[in-house]
Amino acid sequence: MKTITFVLLSFGVVCFNAYSFEGHKQEKSVELPKDGEKTDKSRPVVNDEYGSYLVQEGDTLLLISWKLYGTIHRWKELAKINNENLLAGSEHLKNKMQLIYRYPEKRFIFKIEGNPYLVRPGDTLGSISEKIYKTPEYWRVLLKNNQHLIRDPNLIFAGFTIYYPDDPKSYSFTDAGLK
Repeated sequence: MKTITFVLLSFGVVCFNAYSFEGHKQEKSVELPKDGEKTDKSRPVVNDEYGSYLVQEGDTLLLISWKLYGTIHRWKELAKINNENLLAGSEHLKNKMQLIYRYPEKRFIFKIEGNPYLVRPGDTLGSISEKIYKTPEYWRVLLKNNQHLIRDPNLIFAGFTIYYPDDPKSYSFTDAGLK
């Protein structure tokens, strides 16, 4: 298992400690520009397909992607919709900056279960289990409890906050190989 510190240009280290949707605002407005047509910022406007997000202190495109979609993998889409300079790293997110985003197909709601643990460089699910539970055996409990963040148990990212239950023995899900 390996750990990667996920750094995105000048946007900073990804750290999922806050799950606030205070910046999320749904409005109805005018229509999108036609293909090839430019608006004042060359981006779509808020309507039935696009919403508006107010950047908060400490936000990164990765974190905003997580808050809106439940995945970090749509940050490039956010950058492209709003300004190619965000994608190139030549423009930075600013507090109270307004971003446009495509509404998700399904609304993402994240429910925190357990205690937080900030993943550090070199951590694996086994080593985290060892630190927390004094045995690496419960790495599958960590995986199951954080399946919204971890797609591959062999690849976790330093800077992520994962959550662990107080009592791993209370988990009994045979599909994850636990007894």
